[in-house]
Amino acid sequence: MASEIERIGTIVDWNDARGFGFIVGASVRGRVFFHAKDVAGSVRPKVGDEVAYELVSGRLGRPAARGVFLTGSRASVVEDTDEREDAPMRVTVRIVGALVVATAVVCCVAFGRAPPWLAACYLAGAGISFSAYWLDKQAARRRAWRTREETLHLFDIAFGIAGGLLAQGVLRHKSSKLSFGVVSAVIFAVHMTALGLVLAGYDPVDWLN
Repeated sequence: MASEIERIGTIVDWNDARGFGFIVGASVRGRVFFHAKDVAGSVRPKVGDEVAYELVSGRLGRPAARGVFLTGSRASVVEDTDEREDAPMRVTVRIVGALVVATAVVCCVAFGRAPPWLAACYLAGAGISFSAYWLDKQAARRRAWRTREETLHLFDIAFGIAGGLLAQGVLRHKSSKLSFGVVSAVIFAVHMTALGLVLAGYDPVDWLN
């Protein structure tokens, strides 16, 4: 069972090639396993880094960490690198993607292919998703508890993709991480495919039948 208590520790072992390592701290007996996918920011961890994390039960009930982020002297490097590596093209592509989704939704409603509530769902979803990204960005700056990437993706899936892409572009948050961008692109493609079919006249009820 996961603990909601934030733990502090030090990385004592790190396998960069395989992307995992171990943390040791005074509040937990023994070594705590963690994986690279659970580390916030774009800087690779290394032995000696001080980190904060959430303690969970891993494989075979052994202690594991998630939501890992640096708290020591290298902590500021994570944020600086995350923003510095954002090329203008990455920002532009995400903002344009958000506008494309919004345009497709408006066209579906304006041409009578979809009911007005569809636009309301996308508008509300975009607002919620953008807010979630903004809050996570603020948490990253304060070194506070972060929103899991899976949660941000779920907001994007639930009609929030336009807000998510806009946040990635305007806030420059999560836009330099390749794996996160790939998932966002897939979600964008799914939404655009569905909206394209609706605009072409396909009825979702017919699909189900």
